[in-house]
Parts: sequence; structure tokens; C-alpha cells
Amino acid sequence: MFLIPSLQDCFGIDENLGDADFWPNGGERQPACEDGGDGATSVKDGSSCDHGMAYVLYIESIKYMPSSTHFLARQCPSWKHYNNRSCPCGHPVQYMGFNADPRAHGVFYLNTSRTAPYGLLDSDCSAGAFSLVQIIGLMMLSILLVLLLLLVGLVLIQQYFGLPILARVRARLYMEDLVWHGLGKSPSTHILNSDKAVDT
Repeated sequence: MFLIPSLQDCFGIDENLGDADFWPNGGERQPACEDGGDGATSVKDGSSCDHGMAYVLYIESIKYMPSSTHFLARQCPSWKHYNNRSCPCGHPVQYMGFNADPRAHGVFYLNTSRTAPYGLLDSDCSAGAFSLVQIIGLMMLSILLVLLLLLVGLVLIQQYFGLPILARVRARLYMEDLVWHGLGKSPSTHILNSDKAVDT
């Protein structure tokens, strides 16, 4: 369960209740609800501005891809540690909202803007959309897919154009295997390699 709590109003909670808890701006007054912010116009359900910003931020997070660092949240023991920039980016990195990793556990903090769009970039962290292992796996999968497409193409050519390509490839591989085992110089091998018919 992922929670985006808000404080300082009668609707908010100040406890960590979910598997992963996200505290934008420390969970207190949201910048969008202060002077110069546009939170009051973004919150349209009649709730208080600070509390209502929770769903506003979540809705905005849907439009961002994990390849960016919008709404990137850092796991920290406290808001003070986050502001001191003493919390690591995390591996893998974590996002608040729609792109949150369902395996995430812990308490996460991030900053948002006073005005829409509210998602800020974390320039000190890489997006971390894919790990090195995932990239290698995708490359191997791509290679296998290309080989599979080539095989399907050869089968279709053989079926629709009458070219026994696969049979020729198999025969050639078989003859090379015979040569490798020292049988390439046998009379039967020479007959098989020649195009001449054998009279009986």
C-alpha cells in the first residue's frame, strides 16, 4: 500500500501506515497552497488545499515516464536529512505516485513546485528506468527475437517459393560435420558432394 499523507489540517495523518509512505515537502504545508501557489485552483473537491494536493500530485504523476526524474523520492529517516541532501538516490530509484515500485518499503521524501506542473526534477539522481541487468536481458531478448524472425522467414520462403533452403543448410552442416570427423575423403562423401548420378 502506498500513501501520500498530508499534515496541518483535520484530514491529514502524521504516521507512516503504508508499505511505502511518501511525504511531499515533508508532509506539512504544501508550497502550492501558500502565497503565490495555485493549489487552491487545482483542488476542486472542496477539501482543504494541503490535503487535496495528494490526489492532484498523483494525477500529475501519471503523465511522467520513469525515464525522467519527476517526482523522484529519496528514502530518508527524516525531512531534515532530506533537506541536508544526505539521503542517497536509491537503487533502484523510487517515484511517488503512478510510477511507484510496488516492491518499495520505507519512508520517502521529495519536493514539489508552487505551481503546476508540480513534479520537480532531481538533477542529482539518474532516472534509473532500467538497471544494467535489465538492459543486458533486453539485448539478449532482442537477439533471440531477430533469430526467430529469420527462422520464420526461411520457413516461409521454403514453403511458398519451393526453395529447400533449410534442407540445404542441414545437408551442408552434416557434410561439414563429416569432414570434421575425418570422413570427408571417403568415396561415399565424394559421391554425396558431387552432382553426378550414380549408375546401378
